[in-house]
Amino acid sequence: MNWNNFYNLIKNRYPVLTVKDIKIIANDEIKSIQLSRWVKKKLLAKLRRGIYFLPENVKISSFILANKMFEPSYISLESALFYYGLIPDIVVANTSITSRKTCRFKANGQNFIYQKIKPELFFGYEEIKINNWGFLIASPEKTILDYFYLNQNELKNEDDWRELRINKDLYLKEINKNKLFKFCKLFNNQKLTKIIKEFDKYIRTN
Repeated sequence: MNWNNFYNLIKNRYPVLTVKDIKIIANDEIKSIQLSRWVKKKLLAKLRRGIYFLPENVKISSFILANKMFEPSYISLESALFYYGLIPDIVVANTSITSRKTCRFKANGQNFIYQKIKPELFFGYEEIKINNWGFLIASPEKTILDYFYLNQNELKNEDDWRELRINKDLYLKEINKNKLFKFCKLFNNQKLTKIIKEFDKYIRTN
């Protein structure tokens, strides 16, 4: 398959491509040496091993990149807290949850961090569309739970919670209390449940 035919198949459809995607799209007609030539000619850009995108998409959302570069994963933790306006500080890395291994790497001039969670806790995310493309991100409630679950030892009391600088007004607007505790129950973690109950009460009464 030549470049023009391949390009017409992927433009506006695949913001980021894995080797697996390419094999499916091209019916296994494209070999690694051909991909290397296209990268050398700058027809394709290589994000990391086995991950490619069109140079015209260089400004693509980092959340879309994060989802695709390490699957399965969804945006959560600090990145999602900031996305929902729950914390004021711009985060320096794209943070995600994965059911695979914890890892971090740099691609397209940005830092990506993936934190492992048990497969049975890999839920509570939804798709957000940007034009024709979308990314997976934890719901506001699951974002809170992911963050507290992975940082239980550092988020034990009011002093710790105060340092988070959670936006109370947006918390009350974005967080569905029933959904929060429904999800929390699925974690089956008494320590987490206790902390979340106390934290939610702290936010709603202070």
